[in-house]
Amino acid sequence: MVRKRRKNSCVIVRSSALGEDSFESAQAGTYQSILNVESKNKKKIKNAINLVIRSYEQKGNYDEKNQILIQTQSQQIHISGVVFTKTPEHGSPYYVINFEEGEFTTTVTQGLSNQVVKIFRNISAKNFPALLLCIDFLRVSTSSGVNATDIFALI
Repeated sequence: MVRKRRKNSCVIVRSSALGEDSFESAQAGTYQSILNVESKNKKKIKNAINLVIRSYEQKGNYDEKNQILIQTQSQQIHISGVVFTKTPEHGSPYYVINFEEGEFTTTVTQGLSNQVVKIFRNISAKNFPALLLCIDFLRVSTSSGVNATDIFALI
């Protein structure tokens, strides 16, 4: 399936370990993700997969139930971010938006972004029209029984 990609497309080989992201915590950046892997190059894909597996071993989380995701590499990114439905440290009732502007997403996906917006969950969204859509999405997702710790978005 990966080899059916367009001629010059790239994929990202990502970790998806047990407990990496759960309702209780987010472990962004704990394990290796390999960017810009040529989708037509079987050897490079295999090497990237092995690097992700090695990162599980190095962090003491080798488990046959761990998974690896291979996704199309997004291109022409303007802003990327992660939205938490509660503070990662204490579970306080805030939306926490970590983001970075520009074409790179690595500081966000590794949990290293220093651009942060925190919004108290019970605040009126009409005071923040640029964030209205994001807040409404989070309210719908949490009220529908989906209580994800974080949501990754590309714009």
